[in-house]
Amino acid sequence: MRNAEEYYQQMYRAEVSSWNLRDRHMAGTLDALEHLDRQVPRAKIVVWEHNSHVGDARATEMGARGELNVGQLARQRYGRECVLVGFTTFDGTVTAATDWGGSAERKRVRPARANSHEALLHGCGVSRFWLDPSSGLA
Repeated sequence: MRNAEEYYQQMYRAEVSSWNLRDRHMAGTLDALEHLDRQVPRAKIVVWEHNSHVGDARATEMGARGELNVGQLARQRYGRECVLVGFTTFDGTVTAATDWGGSAERKRVRPARANSHEALLHGCGVSRFWLDPSSGLA
């Protein structure tokens, strides 16, 4: 896409605009897949993203800083036609950079706080499970 060059230029400036440009680019990629609906009626697309991209920035400090994300853009564009699923963890490891644009490192995720949802779920003793909030059980 045309905005890729602009994204990489802004990415090194570590500005809010580079975050917004990246998430707009990702949301634009979803929009570009509209042609699938003509080939397969009611086509479904699954996108795996970090929670910071799939949440709704309008409800967070990100939004207060002027940032947006794919979750917000998808909700605005597709409304009830999109379903965004968040993931969580109690502890583990992650590959991430300490600084924006820095080298990737394997980092240990601190165990969740004692009074958190993650600790409550971890305390169940089941290693993996799914909670469907629409079932009325959550």
